Formats: sequence, structure tokens, C-alpha cells
Amino acid sequence: MPRDESSDLNYIVYCKVSGGRGRASIVRSDEVRELATQAKTPLFPGSLNVLTTHPVYLLPKTADYTRGGHMYFLAKVNEVDVYLNRWKGSPAHVFEVFSTQHLRSSLRVENGSVLKLKIPIHCVDQRRTSNKGNRLTWFVLWRFREELYYLSDWYARYVRSGWRVRLGSRANQ
Repeated sequence: MPRDESSDLNYIVYCKVSGGRGRASIVRSDEVRELATQAKTPLFPGSLNVLTTHPVYLLPKTADYTRGGHMYFLAKVNEVDVYLNRWKGSPAHVFEVFSTQHLRSSLRVENGSVLKLKIPIHCVDQRRTSNKGNRLTWFVLWRFREELYYLSDWYARYVRSGWRVRLGSRANQ
């Protein structure tokens, strides 16, 4: 994967497309409808799942839309405007991406494809994201298992059950 970079306005991170469990179009339908109404633009039903190679912590107070434990942040994927979804308890390398278009088709990507994700710098908790202790904890818990969250229902349930709290990690957004 290319090396991450940043600019004055954006935190730029490269991410890998991952297959999902096919639930976003059903489970998130009300949220996405409300977000689309607020943004005054129709959003494609369903999401693109992407994984970064290190934790990226976001600041909940900077979310463009919040519903329940889910936060949506306006960002760009390969220069396409998108909303990143993060939820309470989500691993810090996992993003659900919503857009006005079917991203797999329009960007011509498949599982394993690398994309450039631009997150407004004010949305990123830079202190936590660059913290070596956070990165080490993430590396021990997630490296080489990044895709398990989307590939295993059991693993996703286990992660959502609060195992990070028991291990002392606070990677919850």
C-alpha cells in the first residue's frame, strides 16, 4: 500500500476494500435515509467496507450526522464525496462508506483494492491516532486479522460485546 500522508486540510490514509456481511442496506436504511434528507442528496443503499492499516481515531463531536451510537463524517474516497460511518465500539481501522453512487462500480474496485481516503483534519483525533501505545495495542490485537470483523459474524459479535474494555483499549470510534 502507498505511504500515508497528510495535508493542512486532510488526514490522508490508504485503505483496502473488504467484503461485508450485506447488512448495511437493511440495518442502516433509516439512518441513511435521514442522512440523505439532511444532506439533501440521495445516498446509494448499501455501503463499501474499507480497512486502514493502522487505527484512525475520529472525534465524535465533529460528526456531520449522529444517530444513536453511529456517527457519519463527510470525507472523500478517491476524490468522490462520501460519508464515513463509525459507531460506538467499532474497531479503529474499520469504516463503512456511504455515497450517492455504487462505489464498487464507479471506482471499479473489488475486495483487496486500495483506495485513498481523505478525512478532514479537524475530524481526526491526531493525538490518539499517532500515539505509539495505541498503535502497538492495535497491532497486537488486529494486525493480520483486520478483515475478521467483516468476515466472521462471531468475531464481530465478540468485538461489539466490549472485549476492548476488558483489555484496556478505548478504540471506540
